[in-house]
Amino acid sequence: NFVETDDFVAPGKKEVTFAFTSPSGSIHTELGMLTEFLRSYDRAADQDWSIIVMGNPTAQRHLSAAGFSRGTILTRMFSDFDSYLATVATAETVLIPLSDSGFNRAKTPIRLMDAAVAGSQVVFSPVGSYETIRDALHDPALCVAPGDWGEAGEHLIPLLSHTETTTADFQQAVRQCFGVAAAKECYRALFIEELGLDKPIPTPLPRSE
Repeated sequence: NFVETDDFVAPGKKEVTFAFTSPSGSIHTELGMLTEFLRSYDRAADQDWSIIVMGNPTAQRHLSAAGFSRGTILTRMFSDFDSYLATVATAETVLIPLSDSGFNRAKTPIRLMDAAVAGSQVVFSPVGSYETIRDALHDPALCVAPGDWGEAGEHLIPLLSHTETTTADFQQAVRQCFGVAAAKECYRALFIEELGLDKPIPTPLPRSE
């Protein structure tokens, strides 16, 4: 999969601290990673923070009951795609914790692409296709290995304030790996180099009577 446009929203002023667009297949493992990240962040935060939780009701109930001292949990259901992107765009940082499982290694980084289009920076696990983005970043400091989410919230606080720089770096990495030019090159390699579909297909001559 590729993004359909290179016209990404420029990073700017945001309304909430985090967003989590919760999946289904690995939700329980990811919720543990996310909760520990937010606990770490909450312990060290010097101001109130908020997180939008979209989608899976399990995530909404779990985080609402976690009892963060400075955090506010905002819940939103998925609707149409434009509304979803508009909601993601209100967050400074999208959180994408991923366990290193076969399920996650086979995923296309859709949530990461959506964040790039919406103009939000991302803290993510470099698992499967997400590794491609990590390797294309100028500064991969917001990439967190699956086993390190428990302390990452506190450690990343100084870095999360550089939203414009990190978002622009992240968006450029997505363009490079999954943007329009990358899609064109992928299709060219497949249809021309591998399948040779740029050559005319011979038309059989009609049989003589």
